[in-house]
Amino acid sequence: MAEEVNSIIDNLCAKFGTTLQNLIPEMAKANIAEDIVVIIICTIVSIVMYKIFKKGWKCCKEEDYDKEEYVFMTICAIIVGVIFVILLSFSVVNLTGWIASPTAKTIQAIISMID
Repeated sequence: MAEEVNSIIDNLCAKFGTTLQNLIPEMAKANIAEDIVVIIICTIVSIVMYKIFKKGWKCCKEEDYDKEEYVFMTICAIIVGVIFVILLSFSVVNLTGWIASPTAKTIQAIISMID
């Protein structure tokens, strides 16, 4: 098992182009940046889905519009919006973990690579 851990750590050091001493800060930077990008994308998609939902809901109430099209649009906006809000929540929790304890998250990431 120790050889596996050493192999993973060596591969990570090669990937980040760093030494073992700088591995934790480099992994923390990379994962924090990744989480921030995911949070921004999820926020934008969630806002767009909310606006589509509002428009679809409004149009479903009016009798002038083709109801089937707007009902489908509203249901799709709800489903996609909920998925992205859940993803947003997980990303915020992960970002918090990387900021609070980069060492623990790095160890957790290495252990998850072993399994």
